[in-house]
Amino acid sequence: PPKAMRAVSLEVFYHDAREPSVSVPCLDFFGLPHGRPAPYASALSAAQEGRGFNAYFPMPFARHVRVVLTNAAARAQTVYYQIDYTLEPRFAEDVGYLHASFHRQNPTIQKRDFEISAGLVGPGRFLGCNVGVRVLDAGNWYGEGEVKIYRDGDADLPTICGTGLEDYVGSAWG
Repeated sequence: PPKAMRAVSLEVFYHDAREPSVSVPCLDFFGLPHGRPAPYASALSAAQEGRGFNAYFPMPFARHVRVVLTNAAARAQTVYYQIDYTLEPRFAEDVGYLHASFHRQNPTIQKRDFEISAGLVGPGRFLGCNVGVRVLDAGNWYGEGEVKIYRDGDADLPTICGTGLEDYVGSAWG
């Protein structure tokens, strides 16, 4: 059930950090919102046949990494996992680390922008986001409202201003 699946979370701690750099519901990490497994594939994650979850994110670390999978659901779940890594020569001090977080607004607040990734600073790359929209009525979801992307210090006007979330996620008219 979605409630049980949503209760399984993934956290990644680099070195001896007290706070995780990755902290998300497990299915969301693999690109699946709403706690519902489904067949899915992208360049960086996949759910083969809706049940084999794979991630191909580069996750470099210098000294130590700790990966924690937590089941906060009332029922036990069987999990099979494999973490592959390669030993690499020393890498640059400024190499990027993977960071992922989960933000939810349920329900959304009318006339208030929903920010996907607010407050990011410093060098890095935005690899993408997993957006799940649940329609509350029996009608269509049009996703209207601008998608605004601010880059490299832009503040007053967005670097990119799209026509709506439906076009950002590639599903016109929802």
